[in-house]
Amino acid sequence: MKTGIHFKPCNVGTAEAHNRRDRSYCEAVEKKYGHTYFWDEFRHLNVNWRNTSYDKPLPEVMEDLKLLVKEKTGRSMQCKPVVTTDRKTGKKKERSGCSAIREGCPPIKPDTKIEDFAKFIEWIESKGCSVISIDLHHDEGHADPETDDLKPNHHAHIIVDWIDHKTGKTVKLDKEDCSMMQTVLAESLGMDRGTPKQDTGVESLSAIEYKEKMAKEHVRKLQEEIQDSKEKYREINDEIKLKKDSLNILDNRKREQSKLLEMLVKEEEQIQEELKDLDREAEEKKERNANLDKEHEERQKAFEEENNRAIKSGIANLFGKGKYAEIEKENKRLLAENEEMKIQVAEMEDKVAKIPMVVEKKVSEKIGEINKRHQQEKEQLKIDYDKDYDNLVEKHNGVVGKYNELLQNFRALKANSEYDIKKLKQEYQTLKDRIDKFLESFSEIVRKAIKAVISFAKSKMYTEFSRDHKEAVVRCLNAYTVPEDMAHNLKVFTVPFLTDREHEKGSKELDRTVKNLPALTAELERTQSRGFRR
Repeated sequence: MKTGIHFKPCNVGTAEAHNRRDRSYCEAVEKKYGHTYFWDEFRHLNVNWRNTSYDKPLPEVMEDLKLLVKEKTGRSMQCKPVVTTDRKTGKKKERSGCSAIREGCPPIKPDTKIEDFAKFIEWIESKGCSVISIDLHHDEGHADPETDDLKPNHHAHIIVDWIDHKTGKTVKLDKEDCSMMQTVLAESLGMDRGTPKQDTGVESLSAIEYKEKMAKEHVRKLQEEIQDSKEKYREINDEIKLKKDSLNILDNRKREQSKLLEMLVKEEEQIQEELKDLDREAEEKKERNANLDKEHEERQKAFEEENNRAIKSGIANLFGKGKYAEIEKENKRLLAENEEMKIQVAEMEDKVAKIPMVVEKKVSEKIGEINKRHQQEKEQLKIDYDKDYDNLVEKHNGVVGKYNELLQNFRALKANSEYDIKKLKQEYQTLKDRIDKFLESFSEIVRKAIKAVISFAKSKMYTEFSRDHKEAVVRCLNAYTVPEDMAHNLKVFTVPFLTDREHEKGSKELDRTVKNLPALTAELERTQSRGFRR
């Protein structure tokens, strides 16, 4: 792993709250952005160390350093950037103000300890600086998009007092010192040194600049993923359309098979009607045959009676002549016809009996074959359709879910990374310009009084106004007809620069000053008179 450090002015107002993970600070971050980048389950891994020489909060340390600079150099600490114009070229140059307290955030290993920074602390203090605190953070990072696990950003916050307490001036480090500082830090932590800027050509970025850069990169990747998702979505829609067309073809085939089955059913019904007609015809032939049998029996009986009479009557019957001979011939003919009719009826009955079985067998085989083939095709088509449909639905739901998730992340990230940052910068600059113009619009008396109240409220050294504070405040109050109203205005004007506790301290001292204004005015006049006599 590589490491490196780049010190920048520390935000003394929020640095300690961030490093200690104050509850109010975390709630404010979550309220502003809708979430925090802190993982509570890893917070117990964080380690904090504080130099015992700095037992005050950072804002109070800053005020003490201002007093130290004033005492050592005779000049007030210039915290704001100074813009100068080159007389020859006309170009404007901006010189940074005094950064009395600076902060660096080097990457560290998961098992890094405070003791590992001993060599680095010794080196930086040899240059005149003093390390105020070191905080090791292991609960920051982002979620892996695939596993949703933490991808930690192990880093440290090193806050340094950059003022030389002997001279009251800012410590100056040249390029060689800055380069050596990177080497010492890497050796102290047992890590690799980062590649120098002159080799990479890449400027170091602040945390906000880096987050903005990564946010833009993430937005670009999200846009690419969204575009890919749209392409996949279109492909799946085309595939679904093809499957629907295939299903329509299958439905048409099913309808054709249904029509064929209906035709077979009608054909079977027609065959059944024909079988019924054959049955009726067979019944009619049976009935005619029965009638013929009856007629034959009657004729046979009549013939036998007549034959008996012929035998009795005489000789004519012996020679085959006469009425009885003709009757005998007719009887034989009828017998032969009857036998032939019986044979025909038997054959017809046999054919009629076989017709239903043959037709029924053929129709059953045909219908069974069609139903079996239709059922097999239906089952296979249903299996293919269900499988393809389930796959398409799963792909479709996955793509839609991914698309919605990416779109939501894209909108949230875009709103947080671009619009909010830009808006906050604009609001900050606008507010800063308004405050500067607002203070410039005051008279010199009011500005001095405001600065005196702010200085007193922020300082831990004074429990009441000093002589300088009293001179500025009393002079301002006496310049107006109603001192109470002016005191109220001073309270209002100092609100943006003070915490609630500091503002309460300044307000109480202002009220006490207004109450004792005549006595304080007389006291200041006597002091000035004695000063003139001397």
